Amino acid sequence: MTRTTTLLLATALLVGCSRRDTEMPGELVIDPDDRDFGELRAGAEEYPQFRYRIGNVGQSDARVDEVVLDGAGSGWFTVYTPNKMPFLLGPGAVMDIVVASNGLPRGADLGSYDPELVVRGAELDPDGDFTSARIKRVVHFTVVEGCDLDGDGSLALVCDGADCDDT
Repeated sequence: MTRTTTLLLATALLVGCSRRDTEMPGELVIDPDDRDFGELRAGAEEYPQFRYRIGNVGQSDARVDEVVLDGAGSGWFTVYTPNKMPFLLGPGAVMDIVVASNGLPRGADLGSYDPELVVRGAELDPDGDFTSARIKRVVHFTVVEGCDLDGDGSLALVCDGADCDDT
C-alpha cells in the first residue's frame, strides 16, 4: 500500500466515524420553479411537455416516494419518471422527469388551471432518521377553444398556423 492510499483510507475512516455528527441532512429540490404551459386548445392533437429535475442538494440520502400532478386539470397530464417509486437519491444525485399533456378533450371547461407538481418523500437527517418532505411547484395553463382553420374537423394547436393534419 502506498503512502497516499494509506492517507486516503485513514481520512475516509475518520470521516466515516464522525460523519453522523457533522453531516447535513438530505434535501430534495425541484428545478425549475413554477411553469406556465400557456394556452392549451381543447381538442387539439399536439401538446407541449416540460422537463423538471429533482435533485438532492443535501449531504445524506433523500427518498422519493411519489411524484404526482395534483389539483384541477391534473387528469389531462401524465408525469413520467425513470424510476419506480420509492427510490433513494444520494447526495448530489439528480433525476429528470417529464410532465406531458395527454390532450384536452373537445368541450373541456375553458379557463385557467393551476395544478401542482408534488414530490413526496423523506430526507435523511443527521441522526439517521428519515423525516417527511414535500415540495410543490405550480403548473399553470389556460384552456381555450380550439381552432378549425380549414373546416375539416381537425383543431390546430395555435390559431395562426395550419391544422395538425395539414401539410
